[in-house]
Amino acid sequence: DYFVAYSYNLRRSIKLYSNLEYKNWLTLEMNPTVKTFCEQPYEAEMLVNGKKKRTIFDMWVSYVDGSEEFQEIKYSTYLTGKDKYSIRSQEQIQFQQKWCKLCNMPYVVRTEKEIETGTFFIENLLHLSSRIKRYSHALANTFYENIQSVVSTGSCPITSINQKLGTTISVDELLGAA
Repeated sequence: DYFVAYSYNLRRSIKLYSNLEYKNWLTLEMNPTVKTFCEQPYEAEMLVNGKKKRTIFDMWVSYVDGSEEFQEIKYSTYLTGKDKYSIRSQEQIQFQQKWCKLCNMPYVVRTEKEIETGTFFIENLLHLSSRIKRYSHALANTFYENIQSVVSTGSCPITSINQKLGTTISVDELLGAA
């Protein structure tokens, strides 16, 4: 699988190479403790048994607290499997762990168990992410005070805000301004 997605936080398109990498990106994109990140950030080289080996990390993450880490994204079955791809993944992880230890760089392997933390977690992140991308500051500024006055009086379904405001703004535009 191959994805090209637009990162609102980075203000650029990014490339992701699996469904799980895409889901991991969503968790980073929507995480307020993440300051910045970069996909496929670095190719590490090291001699192993007299042979030059290389690896590319899936993600580098910098957090607002100043910490940072390299991440490798793998399905958990590849961490214990005995097939060719699993063995290759396990060797890659061992190499990356060794390199990060030598360079004093934090390293984590993220699997679907860490990424997909709840039944609807990823779907909720997708929804929130799409709303952020469609958010309009101009529209929000135009309707903010009016929307505030309607919702401050009590709970109000989004579909009734239009009626109370007396506008013809669409529900999608209201959601974008809210």
